[in-house]
Amino acid sequence: MRRAISMLLTAVSAVTGLRADALTDLTAKLRALKAQAPITLKLEQSSTEWDEGKERKEVRTLKVAEGPGGLAILEDSGRGSASRPAKAPGDPTGRKGETTWRRQLRAQEDLLDELEKATLVGETPEVLDGRPVRRLRLKLNLDLDEDARKHVKRSTMEATLWLGEDGLPVAMERRIDLEVRAMLFVKVWTKVDSRYRFARVHDRLLTTEATEAVEGEAMGHAFKARVHTRATPQP
Repeated sequence: MRRAISMLLTAVSAVTGLRADALTDLTAKLRALKAQAPITLKLEQSSTEWDEGKERKEVRTLKVAEGPGGLAILEDSGRGSASRPAKAPGDPTGRKGETTWRRQLRAQEDLLDELEKATLVGETPEVLDGRPVRRLRLKLNLDLDEDARKHVKRSTMEATLWLGEDGLPVAMERRIDLEVRAMLFVKVWTKVDSRYRFARVHDRLLTTEATEAVEGEAMGHAFKARVHTRATPQP
């Protein structure tokens, strides 16, 4: 019996080590992408919001470029065509503006933020779009403080990553389900489903397609929205 238990513990340790290595290898590959090569993207974004029975749609087309001088919006269907730094109003540093399209231009940075406290749940070989891939299932960390955790009644934050032959992500799905109850009659819940497609271009991982759907309710007020963004590298 002792020998059998010892063999079982050894096998579990080996599997755990392999899983840890898979996440460590992915993190190392993402960190190696420095995103220094200049690039220009055409962005096509469509969004739909539902609020109090009303539907509002918006379509936006942009051309953004990033290089040694930082991020600049070259064209914007909502603001005309003008080459200028991507700065948010009232933010002289431009940091907020730069994060607006960070997932499209530097997907590796967003992924590294999410993987920092992720736990690898499973790893299996699969086929995606006719190509062999590795499927990683992850449990993500909500990173809530102790006081906030007291009010959480239900929480799920999980992701699935598909890795190509080079070990970099080619697709991702993320699901967040959170219910918070602050007081007896105050209930807030939200669900967010996200789907992404990635492609490596030079020393960057681009998000070529992103679909994010959110719905929820805050103190009796329901909300729902869907945003789809497509990014195409330009010559």
